[in-house]
Amino acid sequence: MVGAPELNIKDVVTDFLASGPSVDDLIAYRLPETLQERAQYLLDKKRDEGLTAPEQQEMDEFLQIDHLMALVKAK
Repeated sequence: MVGAPELNIKDVVTDFLASGPSVDDLIAYRLPETLQERAQYLLDKKRDEGLTAPEQQEMDEFLQIDHLMALVKAK
């Protein structure tokens, strides 16, 4: 099992955006490996057995940030 990471997705992404990335940096941006692994774990668990309320809240944050980054990259 991949435990909840020390990194918070909102903090990681807002730190990245606050750093003033170039357009190329925005397009190439990917979450740190630990957060990618956590998102995959949550997706797998949701499919296989369902998520607890805190895990669902965490998954919702991943989805919100993913949507935000898609909008930013589209601009």
